[in-house]
Amino acid sequence: MPNLLSGNRAALMLLLLGAGGLLVCVLLTSRLLIKDNDRSPTRRTIVHWVPIALMCIVCTVLRQPELAIGVIFGTSVAAISSVAGFIAVVAPVGPAPAMAQRVWPFLPVPALLASMIALAGSLGLVEAALLIMQGMLALLIWQTPADPGEAHLPIAAPPRFRIGADLLWTAAELALLAALGILAAWVATGGATGGDQQSTASALAATLISIVLVMPMISTGAVPALAGQGWVPITAQAGVVLANICVLLPAVILLHGGIRWIAHFSQPLPTSGPIWPALLFPRLTWRIDSIALVILSLPFVPLASGKLRLDYRVGGCLILAYCVYLMLLMYNGLRI
Repeated sequence: MPNLLSGNRAALMLLLLGAGGLLVCVLLTSRLLIKDNDRSPTRRTIVHWVPIALMCIVCTVLRQPELAIGVIFGTSVAAISSVAGFIAVVAPVGPAPAMAQRVWPFLPVPALLASMIALAGSLGLVEAALLIMQGMLALLIWQTPADPGEAHLPIAAPPRFRIGADLLWTAAELALLAALGILAAWVATGGATGGDQQSTASALAATLISIVLVMPMISTGAVPALAGQGWVPITAQAGVVLANICVLLPAVILLHGGIRWIAHFSQPLPTSGPIWPALLFPRLTWRIDSIALVILSLPFVPLASGKLRLDYRVGGCLILAYCVYLMLLMYNGLRI
């Protein structure tokens, strides 16, 4: 990506401008597609995850896959720590129904897999295949038919739009938000990678962008939590983590390798090199983000079984853990 910046101050301004644009886009998208009575974890997962995927794809196309990986892990850590913590502070989450009992205990599995494949320091076709197979297993767990005990849970019908002006207007709004989101992602990527210390700026910028992308999860999750359905947004956040690790991470690996492969063999006299270029795993992400994701996913096992209740005390601990995670990121990032 061409260097559009002249210094760290300009890079910071671009980063803040892009992050602000992303925040506006994700807030408006969540407000448009998630209603107060929406009790579908699947729909909430998709609405919250698509902006994250859009940001990471833009980063990868602009040849900044390290930033994309930072956003993937940063949003995953934030979703199951600070977001879950704030929802629990708003209202305690009651006993988990069958769907949550299936999904929540599965969180440590992909988190541990992502941490283990990062030990090699690079991500290639083999790692992408392992993550995709893990995603297939996660999809089976997610789509397992609900037991009769879930029949009493109020699940809102999908939003209905009249064919005509309403549908066209909604489609136009989504198209405009997508275009603005791509532009904001491009600007934020330029700010994250345009300063003097690119590795440090990229790591810290990924954290800022991750916070921006998960903010709508708190506002949209408060209403069902107050209605006694806090398991719905918590399950949706677990779905975001699963989609990040099992879908978005292998997509970034394959997209990066494909771009590098095409660029290599499109040269007049291509030199010898690997058949599929591997993606280097950022050291800071492996040292902190992947380990933090494994640790923070472990409490969801006793939470799903009812041995631990997700109330304001546990929520406060999750928020505190996220604050410690942020301080470690800043400390280690400034040392690089």
